[in-house]
Amino acid sequence: RATSSSSTLGSGGGSWQAPAGGDRGVEAEVVRVATELSRAEARTAGSRLRELELESELRAALATRRCSSNVASSVHDTELAAAAAWRRAREAAAEVGEAQAALARR
Repeated sequence: RATSSSSTLGSGGGSWQAPAGGDRGVEAEVVRVATELSRAEARTAGSRLRELELESELRAALATRRCSSNVASSVHDTELAAAAAWRRAREAAAEVGEAQAALARR
């Protein structure tokens, strides 16, 4: 209940007013709500920090995966190039062998 001797919290019209006489129950409730609010803010801040840590881990994992993929692709490309080089070397060796055999027949 509001009276002319009550204290007003907040600003502007429609502000909450504590009952006259400084009711200890209301003060205790304000302290309890403020404490709960502080705890909720701390939990929210902790959750946000954890979210940022997880985002960072995810980015690092994706970067590592891309890097591994690039390395795997590079290794695969190198293996293909090596196989093609060996194939050309065998073909050249076969041609040289055929040429030597032709020379030996003459």
